[in-house]
Amino acid sequence: MRRLLIIFILLLATSAVFAQEEQLSPYDIALARIEEAAQTDATRLDLSDLSLSHNTLPAEIGELEHIQELILSGNQFDSVPPELAQLTDLVHLYMPNNHLNNLSGISNLSQLRILLLDRNELSELPTELFTLRSLNYLSVAYNQLTHLPSEIAQLSNLRELHADHNLLTTIPVELTQIQWLNTINFSYNQIRYLPSEIGYLNLSEENEHQPFIDGNPLTNPSQAVIDEGMSAVLAYLRNQADEQLAPYDIALARIEEAEASEAATLDLSDLGLTVLPPEIAQLTNLRALYLGHNKLTSLPPEIGKLTQLTVLHAMDNALTSLPA
Repeated sequence: MRRLLIIFILLLATSAVFAQEEQLSPYDIALARIEEAAQTDATRLDLSDLSLSHNTLPAEIGELEHIQELILSGNQFDSVPPELAQLTDLVHLYMPNNHLNNLSGISNLSQLRILLLDRNELSELPTELFTLRSLNYLSVAYNQLTHLPSEIAQLSNLRELHADHNLLTTIPVELTQIQWLNTINFSYNQIRYLPSEIGYLNLSEENEHQPFIDGNPLTNPSQAVIDEGMSAVLAYLRNQADEQLAPYDIALARIEEAEASEAATLDLSDLGLTVLPPEIAQLTNLRALYLGHNKLTSLPPEIGKLTQLTVLHAMDNALTSLPA
């Protein structure tokens, strides 16, 4: 009976708190929770679902020296509140279900390890996001992203990346440069083609068994390969990468040999090349370059540095443009 009485009293107290909060503005509720956190030296602060707007928080939040986890989901922010810049020890930041369309000021939170930005209105990720070198977990699902910039490779400690339900058309090959990345999700985007380099991602066994590319209009790999599972997809991509790598390596070796001997002629024809190594620019003495019977669709701008070049044979390729 005594236990039931205690529970009843606690329920009444909780109801009283909620009733009191209902009479306050969202800003006042946030301020009250911040003041309570300051009094208790709390490490976690929940300001979710308050419909906070105008991209501002009570200035007092900057005095919370011990806060490591901040929950701002379910509000009406369209940018990162500037008051967060003072929370330099913040480790976890949750901001899903807002109206974020830019992340200006996010670089101030250099200690962040977990960042959730799901269900916002982001159409691009700014360069300053990629200065967060401590980041382990990043989720940008359910936004309007059309691409992920190559700078994402700067997130050297990233372990999980969730970018599903966007408008992405490819997976950046730079992800292979992130040593610890073991979990990705690119489901439900507009991806038609998987770069072969993706096969070398060090995905966890669990992630390999998850359909992390579901809901994309893929043409490569084929549906038959996809139906075999993600492990089969990665194996297919690795094999494809190996096939593409061999001609490139041969070309690179010949370029290095030509540089060492200061050769005036270089023959890279009939190798099945899909791309020409940019190291070609090092051959400043080159006068004749043979690239016929390959699979080149373009020539690198570095070829413009071959100022001594007088002969260029590139017949029987798939060139659609030439460097300016």
